[in-house]
Amino acid sequence: MQRSTLPFLLIILLLLLGMTAKGQDMHFFHYHSIGPLLSPAEAGQSEGKYRFTGGYRSQWASVSKPFVSTHFSFDGKTRVLKGKAGMGWGATVLQDKAGDADYGSTGVLLHLSLRIPLVDQHTLIAGASGGIMERSFDRSKLYFDEQYNGNTFDPGISALDVSGSPTHPYPDLAFGLTYMYRREWQRFQKFGWVVHHPHRPQLSHFEDPAATLQSRWTLYHSASYLLRPDLFIQPGALLMKQGTHYEVLVGAWISRYYTQAFPERITLDAGLFTRAGDALILGIGGSHSGWNAAMSYEINYSGLKAASAWRGGWELSLGYQLHRLAPALTHKAGCLIL
Repeated sequence: MQRSTLPFLLIILLLLLGMTAKGQDMHFFHYHSIGPLLSPAEAGQSEGKYRFTGGYRSQWASVSKPFVSTHFSFDGKTRVLKGKAGMGWGATVLQDKAGDADYGSTGVLLHLSLRIPLVDQHTLIAGASGGIMERSFDRSKLYFDEQYNGNTFDPGISALDVSGSPTHPYPDLAFGLTYMYRREWQRFQKFGWVVHHPHRPQLSHFEDPAATLQSRWTLYHSASYLLRPDLFIQPGALLMKQGTHYEVLVGAWISRYYTQAFPERITLDAGLFTRAGDALILGIGGSHSGWNAAMSYEINYSGLKAASAWRGGWELSLGYQLHRLAPALTHKAGCLIL
C-alpha cells in the first residue's frame, strides 16, 4: 500500500504547479487534529473511546483587525454488530469573526459515522453532519458617509447601507467518506472525501434568494511510516474547492518517540507545509499519554506580502483522549487521527 501514496502526491504536485487561484484562508491548517470538523466520517476515529479537540486561529493581524476562528469538538465511538462494525458520534461548536464589524459565523454541528471493516485491515467509514449556523455582524461598529451632518459624525443618523437584519441563521449539512488501510498503529494510509453545504443555503441578510453559500468539496490524504524505531513521518495533502476558489495544502510532520511505552507514549513533532500560492507553514507539537498539542505559524508569500511584511497567521490546537486501549487491542478500529 505504500506505493499507492506516490500517484496521489504526484497529482497534488501537478495541482500546485497549475493552480492560479489563491487559497481562501478561512479554514484551519491543523486539519489532521480537528476530528469531525474536517469530515463527519472522522467522528469517533481515534485511539480513545472519547476525544476532546479544540483550536484557535488568528490571521492577518499585520494587515487589519485579525480574522479569529475557534472550535471545540467532543466525539466518541461504540461498537455494533458484535464488534465487527462501529458507530461514531460527536458535536462541534465553532465561531469565526473578521473585520471591524465582527462579521462571522457561529454554530453547532452534530456528527454521526458508521465504520465498516472490509478485508485485510481495510476500512470504509461514512459520515453525516447537521446543525444550525448563524452569520452576523455588529451594525453599531459600522460608519458611513451619510452619518456625517456636515460638521461632525452623528451616530443617530441611520445608514441605509445596512438596512438588513444583522443576524441570519441557516441549516448546515455535510457528508463524508473515508477509506483507511492499517498495517499496525504506526503505519496507515487514509483517503477522505467531504462535501459541506451540499444544499447551498440562502445566506443573504436582505433575504436575497440569489445569495447562497456555495458547496465546498474536500479531498484529503494522510499516512504514517516508520523511518526507524524511534522516528516516523506523517505526510499529508488536502485540496478544497468552493465555487471558483481553491486551496491546496501539502507537507509532512516528523515525530520522534521519547518513549513508546503505552499509555505514557511521548513524542515531539515538527511540521513543514505549504499552501499553494499563499504561505509556508512551520509547525511544532507533541504528545504525552492522552494529550496532544501543536502550534504553527504561516509565512505569507502571496501578493499580499508587501502589506503583510511576510506575516500570515498562527494557530494552536489541543486534544485529549479518554479510555485509550493498547494498540494491539485497537488495530481493527478506526484510523488514529495524526
